[in-house]
Amino acid sequence: MAEMINAIATLLWPLVVLFLLFGFRSQLREVIKSAAKREVTLEIGGQTVSLGKLSEVQSEAIADLQKQLGELREQLGAPDETVVVTTEQQVTPFAVLWVDDHPENNVLEIAQLRASGVRVDLARSTQEGLTQFERGRYRAVVTDMGRYENGAEVPDAGLQLVDAVRVLDPAVPVAVYSAGRTARTMTDDATSAGANLVTDSPWELSEFFRKLELR
Repeated sequence: MAEMINAIATLLWPLVVLFLLFGFRSQLREVIKSAAKREVTLEIGGQTVSLGKLSEVQSEAIADLQKQLGELREQLGAPDETVVVTTEQQVTPFAVLWVDDHPENNVLEIAQLRASGVRVDLARSTQEGLTQFERGRYRAVVTDMGRYENGAEVPDAGLQLVDAVRVLDPAVPVAVYSAGRTARTMTDDATSAGANLVTDSPWELSEFFRKLELR
């Protein structure tokens, strides 16, 4: 009897699979077509991001990690000369203001912060970011450099934000997190304006958060 039941179950499984494939063929077709176009979307850290963008961000993060590990091997044993950013942590909440007109580019970094219990407030423009900054207290501010604002490209939007934030709060740590070429060409200007970090490296940004005890 037991052998007969096992035999029937063995025959039924392919039928169940065929039924599911047939019954949901239209939905499956859409999923497959969407995946082929890299349009599958996922929700990570409160943001909706396409599978293509997630893959791109992951690839960049892995490449950066490999680079950092290579440099670490070369410098093993050398003292850490990185300046540790300090702030009034006892009165400042675990919150970060992140200003970027394309926050989906930073979905992994933002998700990691939120998973650590850090509130991340998103703003897509300089004005929106300043409005939020004036309303709340933040442990740190992160901004990209170039943004599309008010119908036009503003290549130094991040620089303008750093200037304005420094007027409001001379002490809050600010990181400019932008594409490689922008980070390299505008580092001096951003640092002079008061940025504590200018980088295109996910690892360096992670270290920035770690030293603020946000990670």
